[in-house]
Amino acid sequence: MRTHSPAPAVRFARLHFPHQLALVLFLVLLLAVMLGCSRPPQPKTEASTGPSQKTLLAASDKPSGGDAALADQVKSALPPDAAAPGEKLEVDANGGVVILKGRVASDEVKKRVQDIAQNVPGVKWVQNKLSVAPGSG
Repeated sequence: MRTHSPAPAVRFARLHFPHQLALVLFLVLLLAVMLGCSRPPQPKTEASTGPSQKTLLAASDKPSGGDAALADQVKSALPPDAAAPGEKLEVDANGGVVILKGRVASDEVKKRVQDIAQNVPGVKWVQNKLSVAPGSG
């Protein structure tokens, strides 16, 4: 006579407590890793190296020379017709993260500007805050 294997819920219930605990901890750890990896990289600030809050505030008032140079590199890489007519694009950088702001003529231009910025050496991540001008795309 052949016995059938129990349903999955019954099999889990038959596990001993240490095995159940290990399985639950493994699943929680797996979930934490998956959630942690789903976020885009955050810009590095002096806060991660531990200066005082006063130093951090002073540093955040103006971008570093490297950030300003990176923003200038991205601006010069963008085509002159990227912005919607009568609009201007803003490019900021912080720790290798480039922030694009302004209005563009279409979704295609928005994507193209992001791709151009992403391919500039030194850019780690692009935060695209561009919007499409109404009635132009």
